[in-house]
Amino acid sequence: MLHPTLIIDSGGSKAAWALCFNPREAEQGAVPGIHPLLLDDDGLLTAVEMLSHELPHAPGAIFYYGTGCSDEEPKGRVKQAFRRLYPKAHIEVHSDMLGAARGLWGRETGIALILGTGSNVCLVEDGFITRNTGGLGYVLGDEGSGADMGRHLLGALLNGLLPADLKEKLEKAYSVSRATILEQVYRRPFANRYLGSFAPFLHQHKEHPFVQQMAMERFHALFRNNVIPLGIKARVGCVGSVGFFFQDLLARSARDHGFSLERVMQMPMEGLIPFHLGNHETV
Repeated sequence: MLHPTLIIDSGGSKAAWALCFNPREAEQGAVPGIHPLLLDDDGLLTAVEMLSHELPHAPGAIFYYGTGCSDEEPKGRVKQAFRRLYPKAHIEVHSDMLGAARGLWGRETGIALILGTGSNVCLVEDGFITRNTGGLGYVLGDEGSGADMGRHLLGALLNGLLPADLKEKLEKAYSVSRATILEQVYRRPFANRYLGSFAPFLHQHKEHPFVQQMAMERFHALFRNNVIPLGIKARVGCVGSVGFFFQDLLARSARDHGFSLERVMQMPMEGLIPFHLGNHETV
């Protein structure tokens, strides 16, 4: 029996997967994020086992794209976790940035943005990243991401800068006492996911002047700190829930900085499936 190809795109909060026999025949689902910088080896194995329980067939080839996989050490740890369960499979582990780049542009030239829980930026040419900026995480960077916007929303709340109407709605929707926020951010694991969990609230109220101004400021920071330093004017594409739901503001910020936002995907999987299954070469 022909073994299918498994493609995984893992962000900080969620890992989307597609099990494909051909470009038109794919079963898809999602599990919690598989993050080598937040999980030890046992945690990675547990996460991969959770994914394996979702799969109706054992894969013959695995192409994993994930956050925290820019360096060889975390790549090796993720690969080893998959190797424990699928010792005979062909396994490749790449960064989530490469997954976004290939999903957006295939083998074309363009600038790829990830805007989900975290953020990252790169220039892609012929299916490979040639320049990269950002990707510093929610403490040092992640401009324009869900975690970044959540951090600024909560900072405004705690500093008394949030408009009264928005403050009332936020307090009705979430437990946002000072003690709760500080506990979640500084003492509990996955603070990035906690901060990013406020992105749906911001999207729900994105017509509010405060949210509009804050989102534009964070997107301007993204272009100033990450896109412009690439040193090239090229077409811009974006994957990720924040970029997808705030694409009108993102497009406006892009124009303000002399760029054109031409492609927006909520997830890169729709481009990764044809990239890997359109031909049967390993890349």
